[in-house]
Amino acid sequence: VVTFVVSVARLLKESGARPPAWEPLVERGLAVVGDRRELAWARLRLLVSPMAPLSEGMIHAGRWIGHDPEVCAIAVRDGTEDDHARTIEAWDWRTPAEIEVVFERAEHWQRPASVLRVYEMANRSYLFRHGDVQRAEQLMQELLALGLRWGSAAAQGEALTQLALCHALTGRVDEAHRELAAARAIIEPLGALHRQHLAVNVTHAILIGYLEGTGEWEAWGERAAGLVQRPIVSRSAPLGLIIAGLGALAFAVTGHTDRSASLVDPLTALLERAETLDYGATGAMWLASAACWHLGRTDLVARHARLVDRYESAGLAAGPFRSWALVRARLAAVGGEEAAATPLFAAAASELDSLGLRALAGIARADGLSLGGPRPVAPTSPATPITSREAEILALIAAGHTNREIAGLIHVSVPTVTRHVANLYLKIGARNRAAATAYAIGRGLA
Repeated sequence: VVTFVVSVARLLKESGARPPAWEPLVERGLAVVGDRRELAWARLRLLVSPMAPLSEGMIHAGRWIGHDPEVCAIAVRDGTEDDHARTIEAWDWRTPAEIEVVFERAEHWQRPASVLRVYEMANRSYLFRHGDVQRAEQLMQELLALGLRWGSAAAQGEALTQLALCHALTGRVDEAHRELAAARAIIEPLGALHRQHLAVNVTHAILIGYLEGTGEWEAWGERAAGLVQRPIVSRSAPLGLIIAGLGALAFAVTGHTDRSASLVDPLTALLERAETLDYGATGAMWLASAACWHLGRTDLVARHARLVDRYESAGLAAGPFRSWALVRARLAAVGGEEAAATPLFAAAASELDSLGLRALAGIARADGLSLGGPRPVAPTSPATPITSREAEILALIAAGHTNREIAGLIHVSVPTVTRHVANLYLKIGARNRAAATAYAIGRGLA
């Protein structure tokens, strides 16, 4: 009976069924097992996500506290390859050396689901904990090849989704869009609450949109806000902090101060209460500070600076964004220290370039230019073609609109327009609106 219960509960959970569909089965199985600490008990316990409540305001985030070591020990000692794999959680903290040790132990595993779990752990650890985009990309290319060989939709969907983010961070946005679209088609049959749907349609969609500078901001913000208000979402995975940060940023980009504040204010309080190594905390801090930059939230500068100090002193990367340099520059600018912020933006761009994070480096340069600092000379014919959004803004500049007017016309915040304009000036070699207008007229764009 217990074996049957475990099989059905696993199938329901891994297909993305809602917790009420499978949690009663786990509870019934545990009642049958009673106090016996055996493999059946361990298998049932591994189905339960060990989360602790972490809530503030409208946000229900949840903290991952990890599986009971006794449960893991029994599963590894007495169980199969699959049982061992189920003790390996992507949400646990591991150093790069510890990640590679897990890889070595699983080197000869044969079961696709088990190998997928190890790759997922390694990718999420390298990308979202350590900001090592290059290693994460390498792992996901390997997983994609394995997924194609096995005919595994889950492996292919995971690999393509994470590759999309890696490529967006390194400036290959067109590749990122193709991969995200392919992942969306592959994972369509999975259950509505399967985490890959969340990545493709919310988390990674917003991240890639921000790196590109365009997106369905209001819809994304509402979707993220709706998710963090549902306690059921925080019971299965510790993604609430990240989702709240993404929602706050999406609303901030469109200038919705109140909607952004309803997320960024409680998120800041949650980050102050969370443990330093909590999954998603560093990435959420980067996103929260980005929201404050777009809205000029001077009241949060000191609190955010203390949080950055805490993470940097612990030697932690800023999630997939790797460096804290851009956050430091933005905090200085919002805090009124523009003279200090200008060289900080330049230093952030240089550091991010050296890490291969070209999209983030471009954002740092654009932010620095928006402060009126020195503009680097750009070629007359841009090496990087202007995007459709930049072309739209260029036409509006040529029509005589101010940044504030453009923000109203295209429904984004003024800082977002300012960043687009700075990026545009770099690409076309313009130093002012007159030069940009002349460029647009000369090429039939106005």
